[in-house]
Amino acid sequence: MFTETDKQAALADEKFIAEILKIRRRPAEEKKWWEAPHITSALTAVLTVAVTTFATYYMQARLKSREYELARQDLRLNQARDAMVTVYDLMATLLKGTEDRTKVASGQYDALSDTVLSGIVDETNKIDARWRRERETTEAALYLYFGDDQNTMAKWLTTRTHMQAYADCAERIYVQSQAKRAPRDACTRERLAADSAFAALRDALIVMYRTKLGASLSTRS
Repeated sequence: MFTETDKQAALADEKFIAEILKIRRRPAEEKKWWEAPHITSALTAVLTVAVTTFATYYMQARLKSREYELARQDLRLNQARDAMVTVYDLMATLLKGTEDRTKVASGQYDALSDTVLSGIVDETNKIDARWRRERETTEAALYLYFGDDQNTMAKWLTTRTHMQAYADCAERIYVQSQAKRAPRDACTRERLAADSAFAALRDALIVMYRTKLGASLSTRS
């Protein structure tokens, strides 16, 4: 005969065995939700797309950044070249106009008709006015694109000084020529100084531009 204590012990044993069997019979779907095969496959696909998209975006961003930098370099080189052309044109025009003014003042154009002579005088006045109007902006452009080279800028300042001295000399003898013709060699010293300074500036600008161009090309290789 089982006593009440024996019955309680037997029930406890049965309950424990039932719990063990329940754990052993637990179906596979009771695993963690992210461990399920269909979830794992979906997560893998999502992660693959995300990684691929990020890699593509990163590469495109780098390419666009490089394209932007190269375009910026090209723009700056073009602007530097334009600044050089402006200097050449302004200086060469001033030299020619000033030379014409000295020739008018010294009577070397006296054989020309009054109409032609008047046209030359008007043109020299326009050239002188352009020089006085554009020299400051030209200097600003040179400082912007070539200001990192003190030697080049020093040559600009020297050239500007000699150019102005030559123009002032031509203006002075032209005014005086209304009463008395200037000698044929008037302003020769100023002209030679202006020519020499301009040549030095031209060479310095070419060297600087080639240096900038070489640096830009090296970044593309």
